[in-house]
Amino acid sequence: MATPKRARGANIRYRIKAETSYGIRPAGNWRTGSAFSFDVDLEQPLEDVARLGQGPERQTPLRGAKDVTGPVEVPVDQRLIYDYLVPLLGAPGVAVQLGARGFIQFSDNPADLDTITLAGTDWTFVAGTPAGNQTQIGASLQDTLDALVIDLNGSAEAAITPATYSRLGDRLVIVHDTADATGNSYTLAASSDAAIVSHGTLTGGGFWQRKWEAGVPTEYPSFSAEIEHTDMEAGSDRFASYSGCQVNGLTIGRTRSGAVRAALQIIAQKKFEHAASVAGTPVSLAEDLFSQFQGDILISDRPVANVTAASLSINPNAEILEELRFDGYIGGTDGGQFNVDLNLTARYSNNALKAAASAASTVSARFGFLDRPSGAELLFEIHEIHLPEPRKPITGPGGISVEYAGLGTMEGTLGRALTVTLINDVANYAIA
Repeated sequence: MATPKRARGANIRYRIKAETSYGIRPAGNWRTGSAFSFDVDLEQPLEDVARLGQGPERQTPLRGAKDVTGPVEVPVDQRLIYDYLVPLLGAPGVAVQLGARGFIQFSDNPADLDTITLAGTDWTFVAGTPAGNQTQIGASLQDTLDALVIDLNGSAEAAITPATYSRLGDRLVIVHDTADATGNSYTLAASSDAAIVSHGTLTGGGFWQRKWEAGVPTEYPSFSAEIEHTDMEAGSDRFASYSGCQVNGLTIGRTRSGAVRAALQIIAQKKFEHAASVAGTPVSLAEDLFSQFQGDILISDRPVANVTAASLSINPNAEILEELRFDGYIGGTDGGQFNVDLNLTARYSNNALKAAASAASTVSARFGFLDRPSGAELLFEIHEIHLPEPRKPITGPGGISVEYAGLGTMEGTLGRALTVTLINDVANYAIA
């Protein structure tokens, strides 16, 4: 007799597609997904029922309720992360095509006669009265950059006028005005080590921007997922599908290196086992993973020294509808309090985190990843964060680490705690 084939994780196939109606697997073709691990499955416990007069031995147990939940860890990919942001945050706003983008990050006020080069044109910082393509150095870096933004936007220089300039903290941000690839040839350079360009040129011209505003949806979309165990024999239950999948939490950690991973907490409604796929002819998007090297954290729009680790957590705190049903499955979920947390580990020093925590003042944060050569970007903007006064344990002669457990709250003017932006080359995510 032939030995039964055994399934292995290396050879599974993973497919997903958004549902039109909760818990109903969609027709048509699904998208090929990517995951590091998939631990969603059906669990139905046995319930022991002890009764009087039945003797000391256990009697036949009863079947309990069915739960289909579990964690899934996926790559933070330039394109595929969209399929998890939608069930977490709802549908994004209308996709907008962008011009090429870039920036110059300054770590210190420019010195006299330092230059930046924009589209091949030198722009000089001067201590005295400026003339032509020059900007006067101010009392602070912020003053200098504010003056630079005014000078550049008011310039009649032919190479300078095709873009719009702004300041973000200690950055000069440049966005080309033409929403196609034209601006990808716009070059960037700087003469000083205190000014670092995002890339040799602007990038991402013609890419599409999608934005989510946290807390907007009253009902969160669901998706279906299918796992195929290709090692198993044809005709066996080599396919398992899960319907009514909702994302009840996302956590992204920051380290110095490696692929960026998103840990998802999934609540599903049903599981099916079958001998044939329900995913049609799967379609694929090119996979380009963000790396930790491409990560960026700004606190109140500025880099913060001595941060050694970070994690962002988004949790809708969904409440499971434990409906009384004949099949034992849940009836869905209702959204609860939408929480955004940013945990930062830093060496104890006089930085912006310590200052904000000591003063009980709020900060904002930009937590994201930018592929500088292409211009693809994923950005989480937490508009208001409260930082606690943390313990500062001294565990030995080495550096002292402090953990700041920041709580995101609704910013009064914007009326939300979080904005998420995804920029990539996908014009349309619809699947036939």
